[in-house]
Amino acid sequence: MAYKFYYQDHKTNFILDHAWRALRNDQKWCSLNRDKGKTQTKRAQPHDSGDVGPREEEEEARPIGVKVSKAAKLRGSKTVKRTNEDREAAMKNLQAVAALSEKEFSNKDKVADKQVLANLLGKTEPLNEIEKALKDRLISQIY
Repeated sequence: MAYKFYYQDHKTNFILDHAWRALRNDQKWCSLNRDKGKTQTKRAQPHDSGDVGPREEEEEARPIGVKVSKAAKLRGSKTVKRTNEDREAAMKNLQAVAALSEKEFSNKDKVADKQVLANLLGKTEPLNEIEKALKDRLISQIY
């Protein structure tokens, strides 16, 4: 029957049937259908009994929004406490990285020393005293 009304209003068939079936029981749309018969006014209606109190109607909790869920996710990740196992694993990882960087640094030093030695040995002119001392020290360190 609703298909006929839609066709009369829009002169086309309703093509989003699959979306309607998926969303018809969603909390957001159920509340719209439930409130459809009620009239909403801006002013409060006076009660028959003179007591003013909270409404007795139960409202469903609204689903959280995108921004609130993102904020909760960020807040949740900041408050996570680490266990001792996590700390030990992080410490081992940090020590491994430090050892690798130290090894890489020492390798760079060796390469630089070899390059300086190669430059000193490749000179055709005579070496001064400082260069001779440096050459002797580098040869003793490397070999």
